[in-house]
Amino acid sequence: MQDTDLNEILARTEAEFEFFQRMDAERYEREDKEERLAILEKQLELAGEKMSKYVNYRLMADYEVPQWVKDSI
Repeated sequence: MQDTDLNEILARTEAEFEFFQRMDAERYEREDKEERLAILEKQLELAGEKMSKYVNYRLMADYEVPQWVKDSI
């Protein structure tokens, strides 16, 4: 589910929906969403995978998991 979908479900009024959208836009800016997505897409491409349009850029990607964690599995 995308942020816009959640905002539509949660908002009780159009004004609330717009407020939630602005909050998300500010969060994207603080978190450098576009840069994060570009890095993730490049890493997936190097691994021979294609990025889904539903990827959650806020979650840790496989390539970010420390080796000691992978070794303990």
